[in-house]
Amino acid sequence: MTPIRVGVLAVLLACGVAFSEPPDPAPSVPRAIPPEAPSLEPSPVVTNPRAVLIPPSTPQRLGFVEPAAGVKPNDIVVSNPAKPVKIPTPSANSVALESRLVLGVYVKVVRVNLENPKVRVLPVLPLNVFRRGAQFDALVSGSSAVAVLNAGHFHPRTFSPVGDLIYNGRYLNRGRLRTGLAITKNNEVQLWLRPYSPNPRGLETLIGTGPLLIHWGKINPVPKAEGYTDPAIWGLAARTAVGIISKKKLVFVSTRQRLSLRQLARVMKALGARDAIALDGGSSVGFAWRGAVLIHPKRKIAFGVGVYIRK
Repeated sequence: MTPIRVGVLAVLLACGVAFSEPPDPAPSVPRAIPPEAPSLEPSPVVTNPRAVLIPPSTPQRLGFVEPAAGVKPNDIVVSNPAKPVKIPTPSANSVALESRLVLGVYVKVVRVNLENPKVRVLPVLPLNVFRRGAQFDALVSGSSAVAVLNAGHFHPRTFSPVGDLIYNGRYLNRGRLRTGLAITKNNEVQLWLRPYSPNPRGLETLIGTGPLLIHWGKINPVPKAEGYTDPAIWGLAARTAVGIISKKKLVFVSTRQRLSLRQLARVMKALGARDAIALDGGSSVGFAWRGAVLIHPKRKIAFGVGVYIRK
């Protein structure tokens, strides 16, 4: 062996290099999957310690529930344009209409005072409930509601509501939306907010809708945090919304002007809303007062929301 080879061998041995088959590699350890980055849009939920905790449910479509045995037929009243009914005249302390500019936006405003026990807010249901939809004009002409507006979101082909729907204490549809307008049998208005929500057994009306615009006076519309994925939800569109001023006072707003959710929230706050929720918007926006349609939707809708005055 030459002196050069002897020197190279000595260097390799000093470095710990073995002239044999390499040992079996150490078993690989799977890398932990890094957690998803937190959303840049914080959840709008601010819990109410007095609310009932209801765990989120799997989306479940029940469709229209036929009246059970023993339920009076008039417990579920549908709008029938073939049988027009008289619309009562509202008093100043019950239901009032305003047409005005708010922050540069021309809006139709209905103020509702639930301290008057004769005033009720209920869904306006078409004859073919959740089957073929209804033209807004027909929905209005067959209803005795003082004011009628389009209500929550629905499937464009089946007309099934996407959110929960309670009518006269009866669950007509269980949906998957997080927010909604709830009214108790004592005529008190509450915010439906999953998983912290009022107990549904004490509700007369529930309209699941959204997104949430204002919560406890804070403007914070975050539709992605509520599960909305359609960009049309947060784009510019004609709008309808409902605002909670107090447990006995509501305000409904409808406008043809194309607004973002944040612009709509500012309008609702300027009208005194403590909490506010968007109703369906865009081509579904409709508004009627005492049988006269003032804003015509450009499509059929599944159902509406009406302000009634009982005899």
